[in-house]
Amino acid sequence: MVNSQEAKESVKVSVRVRPLNAREGGGSSEVVVRASQRDSQVKLKAVKSTKEQKNSANTFQFDHVFWSLDSPDESGGEPVGQAEVYATIGRPLVAHAFNGFNSCLFAYGQTGSGKTYTMMGADPNAVGGADAGVTPRLCLELFQMRERIEAEGHSKWSVEVGYIEVYNERVSDLLAKRKKGLKEEVFVDVREHPTRGVFIEGQELREVSSLDEVLGL
Repeated sequence: MVNSQEAKESVKVSVRVRPLNAREGGGSSEVVVRASQRDSQVKLKAVKSTKEQKNSANTFQFDHVFWSLDSPDESGGEPVGQAEVYATIGRPLVAHAFNGFNSCLFAYGQTGSGKTYTMMGADPNAVGGADAGVTPRLCLELFQMRERIEAEGHSKWSVEVGYIEVYNERVSDLLAKRKKGLKEEVFVDVREHPTRGVFIEGQELREVSSLDEVLGL
């Protein structure tokens, strides 16, 4: 499922280049990003005053680069969709989980950069569509793998889900029970256990057995 070398590598960084949005495409915005999926590189064109500086570019290396514009990337690679992104960065985490490794995947970027679309999709409930994001695809495959393993009679697995929000360096539990009629936030603390590792003390967890139950929380 996953080799020992992959398990030892702690952090991977991926970049996805999205298409221009309506505002950018309708104006005079200049495309200053070039990418090579083959070489896992992103090049940012320098926007300076001199001609020499305008023709220069800063090159950045990543573990994975996903080019999602309508045209081929700099090395001739075809644009990738949601399925390819999930297969590269999401599917390995399912294998890691069943091999006993903790995993974390998060999207980082400014407003409008495409985080929600990549992670959840255009419609999170359309789990079978081409636009389904990483999260519903990962949950679906996790339950499918659990079903296959349990059918072999080797072991039984339980799946629990928690939802938290990190804002202004405080962590609030979105599933915690609140007093009737009140909308106050329930803050929880991040702790580190000597053997279990990092955990959230007092977090409300719900046992789930299907993707529908996850989406229904």
